[in-house]
Amino acid sequence: MRDPASNAPLPRDLLGEPTLTVSGVNALIGSAVRGAAGGMFWVEGEITDFTAHGSGHWYFSLKDEKAEIRAVCWKSATHRIGFLPENGMAALCRCSADFYERRGSVNLSVTAIEPKGAGAKAKALRLLLEKLEKEGLFAPERKKPVPFLCARIGVAAAPEGAALADIIKVAQSRFPNVSVTVSPCLVQGPAAPDAIARALARFISANVDVVILARGGGSDEDLSAFNTEIVARAVAACPFPVISAVGHETDVTASDLAADVRAATPSEAAEIAVPVKGEAVRRLDELASRLGGGLRSAVSFAGMETDNIADALFRSAKNRLSEADHLLSAAALRLDGLSPLAILGRGYSVASKGGRAVTDSATLAAGDDIEIRFSKGAADAQVRRTR
Repeated sequence: MRDPASNAPLPRDLLGEPTLTVSGVNALIGSAVRGAAGGMFWVEGEITDFTAHGSGHWYFSLKDEKAEIRAVCWKSATHRIGFLPENGMAALCRCSADFYERRGSVNLSVTAIEPKGAGAKAKALRLLLEKLEKEGLFAPERKKPVPFLCARIGVAAAPEGAALADIIKVAQSRFPNVSVTVSPCLVQGPAAPDAIARALARFISANVDVVILARGGGSDEDLSAFNTEIVARAVAACPFPVISAVGHETDVTASDLAADVRAATPSEAAEIAVPVKGEAVRRLDELASRLGGGLRSAVSFAGMETDNIADALFRSAKNRLSEADHLLSAAALRLDGLSPLAILGRGYSVASKGGRAVTDSATLAAGDDIEIRFSKGAADAQVRRTR
């Protein structure tokens, strides 16, 4: 372009610089920001201005001694983190950079948060356990009993791990007929919590009597997947009794607390789920014997009760019949006393004319033929006169 007044080229034309819109500039910046650090990266900093929004998203800032940047953790990722961050907590955040072109602002999109330092991790775990306990996830009344005889066992574990091998060995040595169904999963690393939750969810539609969640021993870091919210909730949501066999006897994880039964080792979990076949047969024989004895006693008692009831009914019926006989005799006596024949027996007689009893002499006239009935027999007579 040229200056309209002097017809001379403008300086920006001489420099060859492009002219961009605001949105065009932001698009360039956004492209550069999103491609920074190869996509995903970790940021170390202190959490500040933390807000847990009602939508389920978390909004906060990360800062160090020189700078600060806004961050957001979407609802889809918060349930995997396993604790509620606090202001002042030093943390490592796995994230990607995002640029909002409309506002021209940069923020971090966080997918994972790890407390920095042993103290911070212990605090985060404590906060998680307090939260789940307050919700009743660890309450004794919601725990399901393990059946006496589990013929079908489900196991969520690493397919090549020693924990699974120990469970199968112990279970089959105790009860050769037992069936073991394996739902394989990772038990360590960033992807382990989701993998464990999916492995447990597979048993929802499975035909099993009990589920064992197992992993061999390890450091606190090795067991961290079992101290996450998503795993604890998956254990609690399982429709079958869950035995948690994670770590060593001194290790207690969130999955242990959410499970229906905690076992110190995978082998102990198999012992809890599967009785020794000989002992199970003996117990069943004892129960059958006790049940048979109980049934015989019940039948005998029922027979005695039936006899007693029959006797009582017979006595009651006999008494009722006797009372009825007395009442009938008394009624017969009363009826007999009211009978005209009984009156005639006492010396009275009844005069009748035309078949109808004469109760008034005014109904008769001299010369009328009448019949006189006595207690024994009757006589015909003629009225001579009335008075």
